[in-house]
Amino acid sequence: MPRRKKSAPTVRANQPTTTTSPSQLPSPSPSKPSAAEVECEVRDQEVHIHIDTRHYRVRGLEKNLSTHQLRVNILAHRDDLVHMDTLDLCKAKSRASFIQATAAELFVEEATVKRDLGRLLLKLEDLQRANRSKPPCAPKRPPSN
Repeated sequence: MPRRKKSAPTVRANQPTTTTSPSQLPSPSPSKPSAAEVECEVRDQEVHIHIDTRHYRVRGLEKNLSTHQLRVNILAHRDDLVHMDTLDLCKAKSRASFIQATAAELFVEEATVKRDLGRLLLKLEDLQRANRSKPPCAPKRPPSN
């Protein structure tokens, strides 16, 4: 039995072609805060970040002295629902595992937690950069008599 040749689809002259220009693409929601605009509070070596109804508490940022590691303990909660984990934010597998577990525990979409974690990561990198730029504290000497 002879095989038929597959022909390329033809476009007729009277058919309208649809192309999408960049101006027609939906823009990101302006109501969502960027990483720089996320409400952040630093107290007692803890970073507290609030995004909508979700709250994230981060511990251990001060222990990360390298730019190649961002190992922290994150407590995420919404109302009475809680998830806590320790992870390296520089590792994709760690982030993916955290996103999946947090979304399940807090009953929110994974995309929402992923977006939150991205903002959290950028904010923590900013804070880490600011901490590294500070001069180290001189050790306190006891007063001499």
